[in-house]
Amino acid sequence: MSKNNYKFFLASIISFALFFSFFQSSQAGFFDWFKWLRKSDSQNTTRVVPNAEQNTHYSLSVSKSGSGIVTSDDGKINCGNQCEASYPANSKIVLKAEAGDNYKFDRWNGCDKVSDGQCQTTLNKSKMIVAKFASKKASFSSSQKSSSASKSSSVSSKTNSSKASSSISSNENSSSVSKFSSSSFSFSSSGSSGINSLDSKSTQKGIILVLLEEKLEDYLKKELENYSEDVFKEIGQKIIIRNVSSPETTKDLKKIVKSFYQENKLEGVFLVGNIPTGQFYYGQKTNEVFSQEGLVLSDSIYQDILDACIYSDEQKAFAIDDSDCSSATKNYPFWVARVSANPSAGDSIPLLKDYFNRNHNYRNGLYSYNKKTLIYSPIILDESVTERPEAIEKVKKSFEFWNIDKSLDYYFIDINEKESDTIYSQEIQKTNNHELIVFNGHGNPTFHQRNFTSQNLPKTSFFYLDMRSCSVGRFTTKNYLAGQYLFSGGLIMIANSVPVFASSLADKELNYLLSKGEPFYEAIKISGIGNAANILGDPTLKMRYGTKKVNYQQGDPIIKTNYNSLVFNQNNKKIDFKIANLGKSRLYFSVNGKYDKQKNGKFLTSFGYSTNSPIKSSDGQPFYLEAGQEGTIGIDTNQFFPYDSLEKGTYKGKLYLLSNDPINYYKIIPFEITT
Repeated sequence: MSKNNYKFFLASIISFALFFSFFQSSQAGFFDWFKWLRKSDSQNTTRVVPNAEQNTHYSLSVSKSGSGIVTSDDGKINCGNQCEASYPANSKIVLKAEAGDNYKFDRWNGCDKVSDGQCQTTLNKSKMIVAKFASKKASFSSSQKSSSASKSSSVSSKTNSSKASSSISSNENSSSVSKFSSSSFSFSSSGSSGINSLDSKSTQKGIILVLLEEKLEDYLKKELENYSEDVFKEIGQKIIIRNVSSPETTKDLKKIVKSFYQENKLEGVFLVGNIPTGQFYYGQKTNEVFSQEGLVLSDSIYQDILDACIYSDEQKAFAIDDSDCSSATKNYPFWVARVSANPSAGDSIPLLKDYFNRNHNYRNGLYSYNKKTLIYSPIILDESVTERPEAIEKVKKSFEFWNIDKSLDYYFIDINEKESDTIYSQEIQKTNNHELIVFNGHGNPTFHQRNFTSQNLPKTSFFYLDMRSCSVGRFTTKNYLAGQYLFSGGLIMIANSVPVFASSLADKELNYLLSKGEPFYEAIKISGIGNAANILGDPTLKMRYGTKKVNYQQGDPIIKTNYNSLVFNQNNKKIDFKIANLGKSRLYFSVNGKYDKQKNGKFLTSFGYSTNSPIKSSDGQPFYLEAGQEGTIGIDTNQFFPYDSLEKGTYKGKLYLLSNDPINYYKIIPFEITT
């Protein structure tokens, strides 16, 4: 070996050793490194930023509880009025808090570092900082807390004080933060201590109740810790975990959920593991007519806080065809979703750990999805050869509904191709290539059109899968197909538990709100999911974590309405709801109404309106107004229910107004009807 070759060989050996050492430490200690960071908020959090991020901007949002003002050192945030701003990646921001009258500043959440009461953060992703202002008056007395605990324990079928952990106090300046921090996470194995650990400061933005299969507690602590911290930093909602033992039934858990709802601001219920669900029947012929597999499985039973769904001991199920029950589960006050691993896998723990780790990595920017949509609709093959082209065009057009900036990138797989299944299989395997997949074809719990089964389904990759097949979401069935999709590489999906009649057209409003960066649970509010479907996966996730616009640009459409709320009564049965376009380009918008409150357990379920010139629409597209135009949406109570026949009382609901206004793209107009 020559001298030069020897030097090259020696250098190569040293380089390889250094790389191997780094690789081992990074692989084995990556999450340990994050753990070490969490031990002290006095440490700066750093991350290697890819070159692509050099020109990236992230948003910094401030959320407050209590009375006070938060300002940034550069003056861009004054919350107060301006609570969000956009910054270049890796910008270092300092926030200062000033308490209002009769309040004192309590603590920060979401900061990288707290020094002299000021919050310091580096924007390596979009972040939310929470400033807590506490009233100088005591919120809870010890006797009040005891009362709350006794109430909750009364609905629990058992107590296990040895496992139940009390709230662990900590603050952002602590040099050692406990593993389960009370700022974002509480653990309860009996149901009582979870409620007891809540306080007024931590529940301003509500809580998410996690019902956890008891055997999973010791295996998912790390993953649930990460999940609770991610959710709290992102949307300011606290996670409360309650273990579920095998003897507990749906009716037992329904009481527990109702108790949480009554005593706290409950935002959602997340079922982790094999948690029992609601079983529903339609009349006496359910098994023969409506379902080949069995009764309807629906987690919506936990949203029935009015107890409108009547249980039949004979049918061993709830009667979903009762109008009050159906309305109660559609007009839900909080969301419900689940992650139940495929029973065929034997050990569900690795699947659940992998799911929560993918969830955590996605939220923290370790991977993202291309802004692409994949559409495969083999059910259109049921149409005649002459009608098939028209059906295909309708499906495509429905996906262009909100494609205002012509940025939609979708791939409609040609169903007439003999190799369409092969194409679909190849596409769903492409890593992070599609944020949205829409499948519409025949199916059963373990199969869907044309030739996919639980055994031959390949590894998948998607943010959201809109699955229109019959019964693939029947999570009590061994090898259920939706489970294969979710746990092989997906994050969230909607799937049916029984045969259904599903539209082949896009859920336009849902997809639009997801594309604007709204969390899934917010985007689904307009359309709902149907009584036979369930949300599989985590609905607190967002499809896109980009920045939201805070300032209008020249040429933007601008929406303006003459009402921010609507009140109907005996003397005011009709309202002219005016919409104006104050911008310089065409304003597109849609209007949807929904009742979410009730009187004496009775819901109003329909909604109607009329439009006047110059409001225009064409071929199933949104309404539109040209620049400078004003139009009227006529809302007449007699159009959608017989006003004079209503039971005396007050009914409440919401008007959802979506538009291409880049800032106010999503407006919620509350309405009230007094008879």
